[in-house]
Amino acid sequence: MIRPLQRPPRPARSAWLTALMIYSAAAMAGPVVQPSVAAPATQPVAERQLAAGLSAMQRRDFAKAEAAFKAAASADPQSPAPWIGLAEMARVSGQAQQIEPALVQARKRAPKSVAVLNAWASWHYANQRFDAAEAAWREAWTVNPQDAAVLTQLGDFEFNVRQRPAQAAKLYDQSLAIDPQRGGTWYALGTAQLSLGKAQDALASMRRAVEHSPGNPMALAGLARALAANGQIGEALAQYEDASKLAPQFAPARLERAELLLARGQGAEAVEALRRLVSDQPRLLAANLGLALALQAQSKPREALQAYQAVLAIDGRHLQALNNAAWLASDRALGVSDLGLAWARLAVTLPGGQDPMVKGTLAWVEFQRGDRQAALQRQREVVAGNGAQVAESHYLLGRMLVDAGEPAAARPALERALQINPRFAYAEESRQLLARQR
Repeated sequence: MIRPLQRPPRPARSAWLTALMIYSAAAMAGPVVQPSVAAPATQPVAERQLAAGLSAMQRRDFAKAEAAFKAAASADPQSPAPWIGLAEMARVSGQAQQIEPALVQARKRAPKSVAVLNAWASWHYANQRFDAAEAAWREAWTVNPQDAAVLTQLGDFEFNVRQRPAQAAKLYDQSLAIDPQRGGTWYALGTAQLSLGKAQDALASMRRAVEHSPGNPMALAGLARALAANGQIGEALAQYEDASKLAPQFAPARLERAELLLARGQGAEAVEALRRLVSDQPRLLAANLGLALALQAQSKPREALQAYQAVLAIDGRHLQALNNAAWLASDRALGVSDLGLAWARLAVTLPGGQDPMVKGTLAWVEFQRGDRQAALQRQREVVAGNGAQVAESHYLLGRMLVDAGEPAAARPALERALQINPRFAYAEESRQLLARQR
């Protein structure tokens, strides 16, 4: 059956990148740690080479960046900063095998440096070694309990990995008590508060995020999200517009605005907004998926199917697109019944494919193609298994039985669907089917 779009959790900010940006800011002002033996005469040389390496890396001139970082390391052999720079250069240039050796050299020079621990934590995080990442960040916090950036990183870790927004919010509060000018931390706090249902607190936090990061479209989109959560829909739409004008390539603001328009009943405007986004960023999966869902909500199955096929051209194993496209393709008038069966069969083999709604789609596609007994048996297995408490699964069995000319057998399934959830999406249709049998 059709599954609505589920909003993913807030994407983790790139911990690796953030750590090295923190390092970079420190490096531009001076060495990350004070070298223990370097003579004062050598220090300016190291600083100049370090700055040159950062500048070259920003220009993506990796050969010059590497040469400059190595020159900085030669000028100040005790500093970890050039090695962190080399690690970052290896990351952005796609030389992953060189990252860890550079970080090892940084750790040899300053094992208790917050910058080094932060870089290691980020590297562990990037490789999904989450326990090691947390340990490194917590060690960095122990080294310097007043480091607001590390507290924010730990908050992000709690929110994104551990999925504990209350603990994340406490860490963000601690970070902001140290440095209240951190716009990104205000944004993160507001996001955690939204997930905790604290809409008014989130609105206040997002306003602070915009205050401290006025040119950041993410902050404006966060404010829009908080305004919507507080029922201020018109203001939310205006903020999304501002974010989109500020950064037209910032897709989240445009996607969320379209979603809000749909929820407000402005489906045609939502579809048009999503068409423009797909035109601007044709390979953006989320935009194509959003367009498909919006078209489907507007009862435009042929156009929706085309949009789902665009999603599958980007990711041929996208579960939601496979499932929803298969459901639409079960309408033989669309002329892609064979494709629909292939999509449905693939969907049930993927991670998440044993969801009762996905298995129900396969049963429905088979039923519509005339394999009714096999389809009914499959759906009976669904409602006897993990679809036992899913209203839609019982409804689908009842609907199939009615269409198969077995209305008496359909009654218990339809009644059970309404018993589980009297307000589910197909509740009214279930009641109508039951009424026809009286």
